[in-house]
Amino acid sequence: MSVSRLAYAASILIFGLMLLIDPALAGNKFETISSGVTGSFEVKSEHLKIIFYVMSGICYLGSVLSIVIPHNNPVHLNYTLWRMSAVIWFVIATVLVLSALFVV
Repeated sequence: MSVSRLAYAASILIFGLMLLIDPALAGNKFETISSGVTGSFEVKSEHLKIIFYVMSGICYLGSVLSIVIPHNNPVHLNYTLWRMSAVIWFVIATVLVLSALFVV
C-alpha cells in the first residue's frame, strides 16, 4: 500500500470514528438538541431571508451599475454586453427576492 492510499484510508477511518464517537456530528446539531431548540426554525428562516435580500440588493446594484457605467472603452467586457449583463443581474436579483418571499 502506498503512502497516499494509506493516508486516504486513515483519514476516512478517523472521520468514521468521529461520527461513531459523537453521533451528533452526523446530523444537524442545531435541530437535534433536546428535540429542537425553540425558535430555531424561525431564526434560520429569518437569517435566510436576510441573506436573500442582501444578495438581491447587490445584484440590483450590479444591474444598475452595468447600465450607468460608461460604455466607451472596448477593453472592458461591458463595452458590448452591457444590456445582457443588466438583464442577467436583474433576473438573478428578482429570483433572489422571490426566494426570500417564499421562505417559510
